[in-house]
Amino acid sequence: HGHCTHIQGDCGPSDAQFPKLDKYADMGQDRMRLNDHFNAFMRPSTPRNYPVVAINYHKLWDNLPAVMEAFGLPQEFVQKFPPRTETVRNDLTGKAEGNAAHTEKTRNGLKRMYSTILDDIRNNPAVRVV
Repeated sequence: HGHCTHIQGDCGPSDAQFPKLDKYADMGQDRMRLNDHFNAFMRPSTPRNYPVVAINYHKLWDNLPAVMEAFGLPQEFVQKFPPRTETVRNDLTGKAEGNAAHTEKTRNGLKRMYSTILDDIRNNPAVRVV
């Protein structure tokens, strides 16, 4: 609820009234307005007087030299970059944790709800100046 409030989503008046992640995914309604948030950065409705550099997390580790170049950083920083780590949540972790938010059903619901953003991210380069 706090994150939703911070990004000016449709959060309801209290934490108790905002659904847990598994219920949120079942609803299929972008109450956090992540689509709007993403589009405001990637497709601004009015020109900005400053650039926004968008880094594609999913392509970052395969393109570290390009990222360093985009930021004007020395190429030797590539070796100092931390290794990629991923936390995988699936039905086994959801069951072991007793947490319905960490199930494949929840993940699939979120993927459906945010499929437009996910497709856009997949199609973006590792570094994009907007």
